Amino acid sequence: MNQIAPHPTSAHNTKRTFFVPKDLNTSTHVFMRQGPAHRSLQPAYTGPHKVLRRGSKTFDLDVNGKDQTVTIDRLKPAYMAEESSIPETPTGTSVRKTRSGRTVRFPDYYRP
Repeated sequence: MNQIAPHPTSAHNTKRTFFVPKDLNTSTHVFMRQGPAHRSLQPAYTGPHKVLRRGSKTFDLDVNGKDQTVTIDRLKPAYMAEESSIPETPTGTSVRKTRSGRTVRFPDYYRP
């Protein structure tokens, strides 16, 4: 019985590792995770926020017009779609081309 030692009850010596996406170092905008206390039906992430400067463990972001330093553990990259130019006709309808090459006109009230 003298050789049996109790098991330590706390695990303070273990380090938590976070998943860091590969695209985080090249993205121009990121989503920032809110703290653990947020209400139900409230989004867990805010953004997209513009990246101003990158560090090894922190990013400087433009959050509501102010610079904020945030650790990379709270960030995920935002994939922004490029805006396509849709020519407008004088009557207020948008003109699009289908994959087969047909020209389609959508009125304003049917436009997504």
